[in-house]
Amino acid sequence: IQERDLWLTTYHKILMEEREKTGYLDPSFYKILEMVEARLPEWARAIKKSEERSEKA
Repeated sequence: IQERDLWLTTYHKILMEEREKTGYLDPSFYKILEMVEARLPEWARAIKKSEERSEKA
């Protein structure tokens, strides 16, 4: 993983946590989130799967 990818995944994680806490994300964050997910689809899918698992638990 390149440093940039690591930064993007960290940023994505922060955004997801922020959305969970507040139930809201600024629209510009959604654009960034889309870019992050487009850049790292495998990682984004893995995150979604782990979120689904934690919701069921």
